[in-house]
Amino acid sequence: MRIPRVILGSLLLVACMGAAGCHSQAVLGPQGQWSGPPRGLTSPSWSPDGKALVFLAQARPNDHTSNTWRINVDGTGLRQLTKKPIDSEHVVWSRDGKNIYYVAEDTYGAHIWRMGANGGPAVRVTGPRSDGDFQEFIEFALSRDGKQMIAVWSRPETGDQLALMSNGGVVKKLLTSCPHMVSCPSWLPDGRSFACVANCNIWKGIIANPKQFKQITFQPASESTTDEFGVSDLACSPTDGRFAFLISSRLWMMDSDTKRMHQVLNGDGSEYAPAWSPDGKQIAFVRMLAGVNKEEIWTAYADGTKPRRVTNFPDW
Repeated sequence: MRIPRVILGSLLLVACMGAAGCHSQAVLGPQGQWSGPPRGLTSPSWSPDGKALVFLAQARPNDHTSNTWRINVDGTGLRQLTKKPIDSEHVVWSRDGKNIYYVAEDTYGAHIWRMGANGGPAVRVTGPRSDGDFQEFIEFALSRDGKQMIAVWSRPETGDQLALMSNGGVVKKLLTSCPHMVSCPSWLPDGRSFACVANCNIWKGIIANPKQFKQITFQPASESTTDEFGVSDLACSPTDGRFAFLISSRLWMMDSDTKRMHQVLNGDGSEYAPAWSPDGKQIAFVRMLAGVNKEEIWTAYADGTKPRRVTNFPDW
């Protein structure tokens, strides 16, 4: 199950219809890519110093390819890091700040790649199985020391399950054997346990004893991958037991000890792809306000105060 994402590839390119009804016209650049402000934003990830974000933006109309972009949290310094579009929905900044990891699809399926934090050539981290059988790595989370990953590992014999891996792509052990596909892996602050989404709810497990895998929320489940009431887009605070996640395209928070939940932001619209700042004080997320046909990257404190738009792209 991939991270829920809004794909806006079906937008029409609007031409100017005279001075009175003229809109900003979408322009295509080299290789059919968007020329101008990014569109279809997703997957913000903080730099280790909390001063910048990387994110993905749609590269071409009418398909799922993306480019990786970087921006300072104060809204300055926007720049595109990748020039060749990739079929990706997930990007993460490394813990030492030197690299950016992302998932991209190619002839071998979905795999994890690594490139420098300022762009440049990318190196494949995972690849085909040595026995030639199919495998994919759909999304992942880096440990706090950057030496390990928890990834969604997809194989014909198991489906989508979580695996513990080295940051070099070597699978160490299977962490789940859940009858439902899992998604949104997240390390807990103790570095010994993890959380994820399975069957539209949050589950927790212990790396040393994967059999201790238990459900901690009980939202109504659905067979739909866009379930209106279930949990999606899980992110765990790096400093304590708080979870940020989506229900019905709105950002919610829960304390894992008390199980108390509250909606983070007021007003109409939708949010998705939350990501915690390294100090656990703020959350970055993608937001689409009601009546506005574009997404922007925002930040807010975990209690919902001081929401701030980071990107400010012209209307389409």
